[in-house]
Amino acid sequence: MVNWRDWATDKVEFEPEELRAWAYDPDAQEPYEDWDLMISDVELGPTLVELVADPNCPHREYLLGVLYILSGDAVRTEYWRASRADLEEVVGRAEQTSDQWVMTWARRTRALIAAPEMFEYYAWCDHGLARRPVDD
Repeated sequence: MVNWRDWATDKVEFEPEELRAWAYDPDAQEPYEDWDLMISDVELGPTLVELVADPNCPHREYLLGVLYILSGDAVRTEYWRASRADLEEVVGRAEQTSDQWVMTWARRTRALIAAPEMFEYYAWCDHGLARRPVDD
C-alpha cells in the first residue's frame, strides 16, 4: 500500500496510486502549498474523475475543485496547459459516470470549451464552482 507521507516532501509529479492514497486518508492535509495546482494535470484527469465520482472519498469536494482548475486553466491558457484533445478525453470519461458532481463538471467544461469568454477565475480556478457541485 502506498503511504502518501512517504513521498510528500519534495515531489512535483504524482502517480495515480499516490493521489488515491492521499484522497482516501481522511486526516490528510495538503502536503504542499498550492497542491491543487500541482495535481491539476491532465495525466491525472482519469484518476481525479474516479475519485470525485466516489461519494466515499473524504477529499471528494477538494478534488472536484482540482478538476475545475484543470479545465479552467486549459481553456484560459488556450490549451497550453493541457491540449483540447486531452481535456476532451477526460471530459468524455467523466460523461460515462453516473455521478452528478462529475457529470455537472463535464457539462460545464463543455460549455466553457464552446464559449471560453465565460471563464471567470474565481469560479474555475479558486474552487468556486466546486462549492456548487450541481446546478439548482
